[in-house]
Amino acid sequence: MTKQTIDELSNLKIISKEEVCFTEVKRTKYAYVINDLDFYRNINIVRNFTKKMKIDLVGRFSEFRYLNIDACIRSAMEYVKNYE
Repeated sequence: MTKQTIDELSNLKIISKEEVCFTEVKRTKYAYVINDLDFYRNINIVRNFTKKMKIDLVGRFSEFRYLNIDACIRSAMEYVKNYE
């Protein structure tokens, strides 16, 4: 899974394979915030945790909102623009 992602990003000239120093895939049973009355409070807990871990959240699932493919691409492009 990570190899294919790295290969595709490299083919698209988004990253260089040599720049990738770490990958990890973790699958968890309860990985998504439940949309209930505490939804926004729980999202903030997750975002604060990932921020402390220096993990940036980008994309449909990490932003905890429904995004169409065009919005996903826009979100990723905005994220990358901030690092240029």
